[in-house]
Parts: sequence; C-alpha cells; structure tokens
Amino acid sequence: MQRHLVPALLASAVCVVSSGAFAQQLTEQQTTGRQVFAQSCGVCHLPPVMNARTYGPALSKQTAAGNADILRAIIGEGGPRMPAFKHYLERPQMDAIIAYLSTVNPPTPPAPAATPAAAAAPAAAARLTEQQTTGRQVFAQSCGVCHLPPVMGARTYGPGLSKETAAGNGEIIRAIISEGGPRMPAFKHYLERTQMDAIVAYLSTVTPAGR
Repeated sequence: MQRHLVPALLASAVCVVSSGAFAQQLTEQQTTGRQVFAQSCGVCHLPPVMNARTYGPALSKQTAAGNADILRAIIGEGGPRMPAFKHYLERPQMDAIIAYLSTVNPPTPPAPAATPAAAAAPAAAARLTEQQTTGRQVFAQSCGVCHLPPVMGARTYGPGLSKETAAGNGEIIRAIISEGGPRMPAFKHYLERTQMDAIVAYLSTVTPAGR
C-alpha cells in the first residue's frame, strides 16, 4: 500500500478511525455474527481474495428485504448452490449472522478507473501458470479462513503460508494438507491430489509477509 502523499495518509487515518468506531458500535451478538460470517460464509459472499472466484452475492441489510426468518431459513436449509448449515451452525450463530447483516450497507458500485495497484494485479496474475492460478483459487476457498489475513475482525487460526513454508518441500506440504495436524483438519477426503499439487505450486510463488 502506497502512502506517498499527506492527503492519502490523512484519508487512511480517517478510514481506520471510522472502522474502529463502527466496530465499537456493534453489539456483542453482531460482533460474533461478523466473525462467524467471515469464517463460514466469507469464501462465497465476501469480495474475492487473490482473484479467487466469489460464488454468491454480497449480503447486506437489504438481503431478503431484511427478513430474519427468510435469512435464517436460507442459512439453515441452503439452496441449489449453497450448502445447508443447520448441521454446522447453531441457532444462536445463525441469529448472530442475521444481526450482523442488519448493520451492513449494500456495496457501492466499483470506481470506473483502475488504480495503479489494481492495474498491477492482472499483470501479477498473468505470470502464474494455470496450475498456480488453480492453486490460488483452491487455497483462498479451502485454506483462506485460517491462513489469510483476517477479514472483518475474524481471527486467523494458522500462520501465513509462503514459498518458505516447510522449507519449500512440496512433499511435506502435501502431507500436511492431506493428513492435517493438531489444529488443522485433514483434507484428503475433500481435496483431490491435483488440487493439493496446485496449492503447493501456488505457494511456491508467494513471498513471505513483510518481505
């Protein structure tokens, strides 16, 4: 993020203060809802990270006309392209998500002009192979909730991953993805070998955070 101009610094400071003030305005239930939403719904309903696809629409206070019963039914029973969360989320968690969504304004249309950073993103994406691009998408969707920077104040449970993870040893990384660990689920019944290989290939392109 570039901060070459004083106005940009001031604008950034105002945004940080505003974000903190907004967080303080949330109730405990809404804060819980924000975390559960980010962790359970974010892969489909938050802006995509690292150019991964977003499968569902952005949600806000206007979703389902703000009808809590409809939202709860959708969360619980799912739909044609959405899994049912009734066996995964408890009723208080669903209610917390609904309470949080009641505070979310609809997204504003994107600005027509691309910033230099936005223009650089496609160039970076173009340097990835097809396998690495697939790995980026699978990583964001399957691993991002724990291994990407937290969104909306949700906690990040695992370390940031990069080309230096496991000293870059693809076999070790593949084994960890497959078998899991004390705080990580095993993905061998969820991801195919080609998807694991794609994640390993993508991580080989990721520079450690702060470099």
